[in-house]
Amino acid sequence: MSDPIIPTRVFPSAELPPRPPIADEAPPWRTPPAPPAPPAVPPPGDITITHRHVHEIRMPEPEPAPTRWDRAWALAQRLGRPWQLAAALALAFAPILPNRYSIAVTWAYCVQTTRAHQGQGFGYTLGIGALIAASWLVYRRATVPRLTALAVTALGALSAASLYDPILWITGVAR
Repeated sequence: MSDPIIPTRVFPSAELPPRPPIADEAPPWRTPPAPPAPPAVPPPGDITITHRHVHEIRMPEPEPAPTRWDRAWALAQRLGRPWQLAAALALAFAPILPNRYSIAVTWAYCVQTTRAHQGQGFGYTLGIGALIAASWLVYRRATVPRLTALAVTALGALSAASLYDPILWITGVAR
């Protein structure tokens, strides 16, 4: 730090301008700006300029229709949670101790007996009417007891039907 400074080069002094620049005046050491470009010459002859707009209207792609699987899954979601469905089916088809018949089998027997003794119309009315009532209850709110009632009445409605009914309806001839 105590070393002396030894110049190795000496630059000649620059000449100073005679006066300082006035306000808004460029200093003399700056290069002047380029002159403005000459105005454009119009093209010869009669030229028309045409400007066209093309508008394309694109309709959004329609959403695909739900598949059968999607509709079945939506119905299963509407009916309740999987554990509710499993519990309802277990309650409907589990055997009850005294006679070892389930609730669904007992209801199916009642509907079949009504059909046999009262007639075909009474059997269908009892089986399908109870199924409609249970379906409406489940549609309102799906709980385990209501889902159990739906499973029981579905088996009862199936037991009201006979394979010979369509033949009887079409031909009018009983077996």
